[in-house]
Amino acid sequence: VIVIFLGVRVVRDTTLQLMDTMPDSKALDEIRQVALRVPGALGIEKCYARKTGLQWHVDLHLEVDPGMSVYESHEIATQVRIRIREELDWVADVLVHVEPHLMATISNTTHGKP
Repeated sequence: VIVIFLGVRVVRDTTLQLMDTMPDSKALDEIRQVALRVPGALGIEKCYARKTGLQWHVDLHLEVDPGMSVYESHEIATQVRIRIREELDWVADVLVHVEPHLMATISNTTHGKP
């Protein structure tokens, strides 16, 4: 009985890993919270994670002020990557994509005025 139970568990765990399952919502929220503590990080558009071995690889779409230079936004993305890897020992790597923050874009427009 124990051998059957362990066999089923191994097959289930391997299948979940091969199917590219995401971590639970609590883990993704933890990633988002760490990222948003970095100054200049205004929002998270998307957050994905994939398991490889015992650790997770994170793909994060970070929202920053659209008026920033590429250099400034890259520095924020680098700090987000470092902070996540330092604070979450189960994360192996983080790929950060920089996106313009929509609310910052809206607040910088003239709202229909010429």
